[in-house]
Amino acid sequence: MSNGKLYVNTIYPNTGNKVNISASLAISGSLEVGDTTGDTITVVSPSTFEVAITASSHISASGNISATGDLDIDGSTSIGNVSTNTHTFTGNITASSHVSASGTISSSISHANTGSFNRVSIADKIVHTGDPNSYIALGSDTFTIVSGDYVVGKF
Repeated sequence: MSNGKLYVNTIYPNTGNKVNISASLAISGSLEVGDTTGDTITVVSPSTFEVAITASSHISASGNISATGDLDIDGSTSIGNVSTNTHTFTGNITASSHVSASGTISSSISHANTGSFNRVSIADKIVHTGDPNSYIALGSDTFTIVSGDYVVGKF
């Protein structure tokens, strides 16, 4: 150690397979951990990183991940891995291109609010929730209103 600096090429533990540091570790410059792609870094206890963290591979967590600020994602993104997963968003969701669904899209808009769409495309009918025999059917150049399995109007 000279001038308050410690120069080390390799550190080996006294016993066991861990090197324990019982005080703060301040590093200026780069920190390189591991020597193969199979190495892992485990951070225990709540930790704060005051710099950007860049990963060239996967980042995984077995608990919650919280973020303050924007979450910018490049490329395709999958959220969830089974159809029973539920994802809740608080606030507005904005899409600059197409939004598609392979299941039901529902809304709980109150009577005081409205939704607006430039265009809504459906395959053949708009069905009343909880009343499957009341619907508006759209055919090739036809428009049929059905209530209680009775055709109320066909245009």
